[in-house]
Amino acid sequence: HEDPEVADGRVVRMVRQETSPGIGSCGMSYCPTRDRRHTIIYSMREGYPAMASGKVFVGDVILAVDDIVCERIPPSQVAQLLRGPAGTEATFVLRYDPSEFPADALRKVQLTPPPDNITLTPPSTTSAPRSSR
Repeated sequence: HEDPEVADGRVVRMVRQETSPGIGSCGMSYCPTRDRRHTIIYSMREGYPAMASGKVFVGDVILAVDDIVCERIPPSQVAQLLRGPAGTEATFVLRYDPSEFPADALRKVQLTPPPDNITLTPPSTTSAPRSSR
């Protein structure tokens, strides 16, 4: 069955950009959420797919990457899911919730709230993300 928390997120797809020979990234930095259950985006690199997409925001909680639910996965392991061969597509399920920032991180970030007209696309109901638990 589909994780109900992931069902509340929006799906964003982008192609990993080469950062070193053969290795790709979408250009995001992240930290654990306040309750340490998820990973939250706290910055994006200029010129990389996440920022260029206009669909990823500082304050987005990463709920799933490539159909793998990211609840209770440490940011270092989420980073491994985010990286991949350059030129391959990455599919994210994100939920904008800056209240999830730990207090010390919130003082350092520049929030980029989504515009009012952003379409929140629910994940496909045909394939439920695999739980990592």
